[in-house]
Amino acid sequence: MRATTRTTVILFLSANLALWIFFWVDFGRRLIPYREHPPAFEEALPVFVFGGKALPTEQMSAPSLRLMERVQMPSFLTVRPVVHALNQKPSTWEKTFWGISPWGYLLIAVMFLSFLQWYLVARCVAWLVCSGVAACGA
Repeated sequence: MRATTRTTVILFLSANLALWIFFWVDFGRRLIPYREHPPAFEEALPVFVFGGKALPTEQMSAPSLRLMERVQMPSFLTVRPVVHALNQKPSTWEKTFWGISPWGYLLIAVMFLSFLQWYLVARCVAWLVCSGVAACGA
C-alpha cells in the first residue's frame, strides 16, 4: 500500500508542479512594466502586480488563468475568507506590499495550498484504489 500511495502522491504532485510551471511561464510572458501610482478617476488598476510588472486588465481572461481557477478551485475557495476580510477595506486592493499586490499574495498562497490539495486528493485516490485491490493490502 505504501508504494502505491507514494507513487500516486508523486504523480499528482508532479502534475501539479508541471501545471504551475506552465502557468508562471505563461503568466510572466503576459506581464508588462508597471509603476505604482495613485489611481486616476475611475482608472482600473491591474489586479496582479509583481515588482514593477503587472498583468494588464485585458489579460485577466487568459486561458492559463481560467485553467488554474478551475483546477485549483478548492485552494481558491480556501483563501476566500481572506478576500472577504480585505474587502472590508477596499483601498487595500489598490496598494502593493513589498512590490506585490494583495491579489499576487493570494495567488502565491493558492499555489502553496494547491500542493496540499493535490496531496490529499492523491492520498484519497490511493486509498480508493487499494481498497478495491487485494494486492495493496498484502
